[in-house]
This record gives sequence, structure tokens and C-alpha cells, in this order.
Amino acid sequence: MENKNSMQQPAKGVPRSKAKQIAANRAAIFIALKAAGVVSAVVNYIGLGDEGGPEDVHLVMPAGSELEKMPTVPWYKASSRDTFELVKRPLDEAITDFGMDAVDQHHSCWAGNDGGGGEIVFDVASSTVCIKHNNNYMASEYSEVQV
Repeated sequence: MENKNSMQQPAKGVPRSKAKQIAANRAAIFIALKAAGVVSAVVNYIGLGDEGGPEDVHLVMPAGSELEKMPTVPWYKASSRDTFELVKRPLDEAITDFGMDAVDQHHSCWAGNDGGGGEIVFDVASSTVCIKHNNNYMASEYSEVQV
């Protein structure tokens, strides 16, 4: 029998729920964006026929400035069913993963059948994330007339 004290415990401050993980990662993204002087970040995504994903990430900087090096952010990733591990991630990867997880949460099966796509906008001034999503579908209209 294993002693309770010998079991590994998650580090202090590590979220123990999916909701806390999402909130911590979201906060880390916005802290890094503000520190880097980024005005907004946009992830474009597209999918069709059960396949799809992010196309690119664009970081919008104030006029006349540019990002010299991609910053890293502290990122909580699931390491087991109940624990999360703190790792360092490049900011653009963290933005992409966070955004695509949000799309999957709010628009399940978005890449299926006729597909869909859109953009995920991270507005730094308001600390908001907006998913601008389009679902694609083929429509037909049937009519029958006897004359």
C-alpha cells in the first residue's frame, strides 16, 4: 500500500480543474501580449470535410514598431486526469492552441461536411477574445409544379 505522503502532489498554484486551467492560460496570454506591446492578435482558421485547423497567427503592433523576438508564456497543460504541468510555450503557439480550443468548445464539428472557418481576435485593450465564425453549408431548394 502506498503512503499518501509519498504520492506526488501538484505544485502550488497549479489549477486542478479545466476551468481554472483555461482561465490561467488566458490570463498568461494577455499578460504576455501587453508586455510585448501587442495591440491585438488574430488567428485565422479553416476546415472542410472533417479536416481543418489554424492557418496563421498575426500579431498587430502599434504603427512603427515590431516584435523582435517571440515571447514565451507560462502554460498549464494537462499531465494527468487531475493535474496540470506548468511549461513555457511560445506566445504564438499558446494563442493558437487557446483559440482553437475555444472554437472547438463553441462550434463542435466545425470542420465537418461543408466545413467552416473564421478568425479568433484577441483584443489586448479590452482583454477579450472574440470568435468570428462561419459555418458553410450547401443548400438546395426543391419545387415541383404541374402545369
